[in-house]
Amino acid sequence: MEKLIIDNQPPINTYFRKDLMFLRKNFHSYEEVLTFFHTALLEKGLVDNTFLEAIFEREKVAPTSFGNLVAVPHPIVPKTNQTFIAVCTLDKPIQWKDKPVQLVCMLCVKKNSKENLQDMYGLLVRLIDNSSMVQNLLKTKSYEQFIQVLKEHSC
Repeated sequence: MEKLIIDNQPPINTYFRKDLMFLRKNFHSYEEVLTFFHTALLEKGLVDNTFLEAIFEREKVAPTSFGNLVAVPHPIVPKTNQTFIAVCTLDKPIQWKDKPVQLVCMLCVKKNSKENLQDMYGLLVRLIDNSSMVQNLLKTKSYEQFIQVLKEHSC
């Protein structure tokens, strides 16, 4: 019975897409990172022109840098037709309001989503709390390595 419950959980890479993983980038500000994400997601037809403004609006309410070099920016209201996390790791930390950040997980939740996202939120919380996982993720050079580190730390 226990195996059935474990098998029922979505695989860890459900929300991470290879084409939305940007590793070892060199940006100097959180504005640059957010603009980069907006451009990349716009080019893929995943967001519209209102996305960036909604992200900055959310940052004004409260910064999405959570410590442990992690930020999880997201629009103030859902703006996408699917749920996914786009990732950007940075060669060097940048200042994100009051905290240094080197791992950015752009969280996009589907408009009017009825999905059970507890596993995804749980993973993000573990990421924010686990400095060794973050350090290992920052060293990855490919989507496959990134997913492998997530899997190793999720057991």
